[in-house]
Amino acid sequence: MGTAAALLVAGGLLAVPTQAHAADGPYGAIAYSQQTQRYGVATGKSTAKKASKSAKNKCASLGATDCKVVARMNDDCAAVAANPYTGLTTSANGGNILAAERAAREGTANGQIVASGCATSNDPF
Repeated sequence: MGTAAALLVAGGLLAVPTQAHAADGPYGAIAYSQQTQRYGVATGKSTAKKASKSAKNKCASLGATDCKVVARMNDDCAAVAANPYTGLTTSANGGNILAAERAAREGTANGQIVASGCATSNDPF
C-alpha cells in the first residue's frame, strides 16, 4: 500500500493511503504543427506553463501557425511520432528517451519520431 497515514477510529486504526506527489520539475513540452510538421521542444523549465509557452513559441518561430502542445514532461522524457500516410500523431512519456520514443512509435502504426526530449533532474547537461 506504500506510505500510509493512520487515523484512530473507534479504538482501532484505519490506514489511509497518502496521495503520491507529482515530480516538481524540471518541466518540458513538445509543440507540433499538423499542417507544416514543424515542432518546438522546450526542456529544463521551472513550470509547466513556461515549458508549454516556450515550445509553442519555438514551433511558431519556424513559420507554423497551428502549433499545439502535444506532449508534456515532468522530470521524464517525451516523444512524438507521426504517421506520414495518415497524419496521426501519438505522444508518449518514458523514464528515458529510448523508452519514450519506442512507446510513441508503438502508438502510431508506421510512425516516425518527429520530436523528442527530456526534462529530467538527473540530466548530465
